[in-house]
Amino acid sequence: GVAYEADLTLAEANAAAVAATRERFGRLDVVVPNAGVQHVAPIDEFPEERWQTIVSLMLTSPFMLAKHA
Repeated sequence: GVAYEADLTLAEANAAAVAATRERFGRLDVVVPNAGVQHVAPIDEFPEERWQTIVSLMLTSPFMLAKHA
C-alpha cells in the first residue's frame, strides 16, 4: 500500500493529498476519510482549541477531500 502523511486539519493539505494521489495513480476513484482523534474531558474542562482540531479533522477535512476529489 501507499501512505500519505499530512495534517488534514489544514485545508490546503486536503487539496495536496488529492493532487498527490492523482499524480501518482493518474486518477482517483474513491475517497475514504479515515483520520480521527479523540479527547475526553468534562465540557467545562474541554479546551476550545482541542475542539477546533476535532471539528477540522473529522468534519471539515472529509468535506474538503470530497470537494477536491
